[in-house]
Amino acid sequence: MIASWKSGLSDNSQNNRDIFPNSNHAYDTILFQFVYKHRLWIYIIGYLSVIIAFSYYWFLL
Repeated sequence: MIASWKSGLSDNSQNNRDIFPNSNHAYDTILFQFVYKHRLWIYIIGYLSVIIAFSYYWFLL
């Protein structure tokens, strides 16, 4: 089972096997590690794009 996301992934763990023991290498991919390390910016960009889209739609009405 996946450990709490608040604990974070430690960089010195052996391919995160202690956190994800049965992952079948899904969490060892470069894409997952990139998204996990930059998740705050991804959230910010996502929320801003939604706010801008709704604002644009609202001003068109």
